[in-house]
Formats: sequence, structure tokens, C-alpha cells
Amino acid sequence: MQTKWTLCPICGNKTRLQPLPDTELKNFPRYCPKLVEGNTRAKNLYERFGFRETGKNFRAFKYDDGSYRDEYKMVKILAG
Repeated sequence: MQTKWTLCPICGNKTRLQPLPDTELKNFPRYCPKLVEGNTRAKNLYERFGFRETGKNFRAFKYDDGSYRDEYKMVKILAG
């Protein structure tokens, strides 16, 4: 049995979730793991679609110049 990735409803990228095909998603949180610190346009878009910030991974991304950026975790509860 092959499972499909749960996709973020905003950016369309894969989330870190692979539910089984017969799983019913009610009041289930969805995460979009690719929100980088400083990307205020994306954060505002997520919030407009009902996502809320739930946490932060410090220094999650390292750039070529040696600087780091944090990653924000956003979540949306699916009402059902």
C-alpha cells in the first residue's frame, strides 16, 4: 500500500506527514515547514489563510555568507 504526502494548501509543498489512505482528517493540524524568518509576505499570506505561528527552529537555515535564519512553524486546524 502506497501512501501520499499531505500537501500544504497554500504553497503546495509536501508536509512531513504521510497518512494512510483510509485516514479521516478531522480537526487535524497541518504544517508548512518552509517559512523562513524575514519572509513577512509569506507569513502574512499564511495568516490570511488561517495559519498561526506555533514555534520556531533556531538557526534552521545556513546561507553561503555564514549567516543563519530561523524557521517558523505554522499550523492550521482543519475543521470537519
